[in-house]
Amino acid sequence: MGAKETGTDFLKGILAKLPENLRNQPLEAVLAAAEASDALVTVGESVLARSDYSRHMDDLKKKEDTLTEDYTRLNTWYADRKADLDELDRLRKTGGAPTPPVTPPVTPPALDPSKYLDLETFDKTMRQQQMDAANYLGLQNTLTLSHYKDFGEVLDTRILLADKRLGSQLSDGRVFGLLDAYNDKFAEKLAERDKTRKDAEINKLVEAGVTERLKGMQTQPFPVRGSTGSPLDVLDPSSPDKPEQHTADTAAAYYQKLQDARAAG
Repeated sequence: MGAKETGTDFLKGILAKLPENLRNQPLEAVLAAAEASDALVTVGESVLARSDYSRHMDDLKKKEDTLTEDYTRLNTWYADRKADLDELDRLRKTGGAPTPPVTPPVTPPALDPSKYLDLETFDKTMRQQQMDAANYLGLQNTLTLSHYKDFGEVLDTRILLADKRLGSQLSDGRVFGLLDAYNDKFAEKLAERDKTRKDAEINKLVEAGVTERLKGMQTQPFPVRGSTGSPLDVLDPSSPDKPEQHTADTAAAYYQKLQDARAAG
């Protein structure tokens, strides 16, 4: 509702309080008439209310301005002292413990593709390592059994694995492996074993040759006792006197002659 409408309604309310005989009278006559007192009281109360309203609104505006100034001042004060207030709040919560140092985040280094394997190369490397492991286990079992058979003792392969030369490249291009470590560790025992084996082979060949020779010496037309030699062995095969030309008696006589000659010599 606008001011005009409000004023009209206000005046209508005033006129309603006037007696009918005063409603058409000049304003001075109305104001002087005693019957107009109620209307005048209403007007006075309205004026006083309006004045009080304006005064109250002015007071509210002043308070609002004061509050705005106080709010601005408090915001400025808080902004200036926020760091101190945060530190005070932290000290209350931690019991006065010092502020831990702020560690800046660590930025991981950029990946270098040259240091990583593609899937195909990785699979190939894993297969090779698996084959190497299988070969190692097979060689380990073979060395363990061979060592026990040759020397009667259990081989502790951890001694071989402790050799720092494992995996290094030798002068001939080979890689120093488990077998190389074994041969180096037990070189003296292996040399003694090989010598024993070689001596045994030589003795075996000598015995075989003697046996074969003795077999050839047992072709006489007459029996001999045992497989050992006799004085008859000195007969020269190129002599005109062949063994088959002798009888048992002449052989016995010749044997006796040789025995006597040996005893006299």
